[in-house]
Amino acid sequence: MPWVQVQLAAARGNQAKDKLGSASAAQTKLLDSLEKLTEKMQKKAATSAGSALRDALKKQEGLKKDTEKLADQTIGKKAEEMSSTEKAEAQRLADRQQDVEQAIKQATDQLKAEAKQAAAEGNKEEANKLNKAANDLEKSKAAEEAKKAATDVASNQLNRAQEEQDKVIAALTQA
Repeated sequence: MPWVQVQLAAARGNQAKDKLGSASAAQTKLLDSLEKLTEKMQKKAATSAGSALRDALKKQEGLKKDTEKLADQTIGKKAEEMSSTEKAEAQRLADRQQDVEQAIKQATDQLKAEAKQAAAEGNKEEANKLNKAANDLEKSKAAEEAKKAATDVASNQLNRAQEEQDKVIAALTQA
């Protein structure tokens, strides 16, 4: 930036027209660099929300597999007929499901925050895309389905929990 200022000062002093052209070219180059940096920052921000969604999806998929294993072990049993180990595993899975619910809520909030930031920076297209993802995630009720799945896992309603987990996976995949 100081070089640009020197060039502008020299041009103002009528030293040479080419100095003004050089200063203008340097300003254009600086603006291009700043625009590229802004794009990188916006992509990084979008990547943060995307990363949060991918993490939630990965957790949910692993949790579904573990729920299927427990379902195989406890098929036909009522909650009170489960062994203490099975009950402990069901509670551990319910706790993990609640973690996924929180992760979905945080990812939704992060999408909204990044949309607001993109709008403030004048990137309406990115802001609209992030807002749409947040709205779609809310409309899918993924967090509510995750909460229901946690309750169902804890009460050994594993088939119903798996159906709800499938809904959560579908919503996260589309977000």
